[in-house]
Amino acid sequence: MYYYNRKRKNKSVEHNLQFTVASYLKLRKFIVIDCDIMDGLKFAQGTLRYPYIVHHKKMGYIKGQPDMIAMKNGKVYCLELKSENGKQSKEQKAYQEMCERNNIPYIIVRDLEDLRGL
Repeated sequence: MYYYNRKRKNKSVEHNLQFTVASYLKLRKFIVIDCDIMDGLKFAQGTLRYPYIVHHKKMGYIKGQPDMIAMKNGKVYCLELKSENGKQSKEQKAYQEMCERNNIPYIIVRDLEDLRGL
């Protein structure tokens, strides 16, 4: 594994996968952008949740956007990270279709093998 954070070992499989993928891509000189914005809701308590959501929607967040965007040598890749049994939501499937219509590679990543060839 390219990155292992002991403090996060009890967190979700997808979050550990995000750290591993981001570390791997950075080692390969990719620019990595974390798009998992709504994950920040865990820090917004009580009445802060609604303004947080409204703010990010105004900033362009849409449901279904990928977890990460990776860029290198003028190419852009949308990456949706999923655990072994994780499934895409209907919004994620719609986002994938939009990417594919626009010739933007969209990759469902369950482990580093899914990134071979980038």
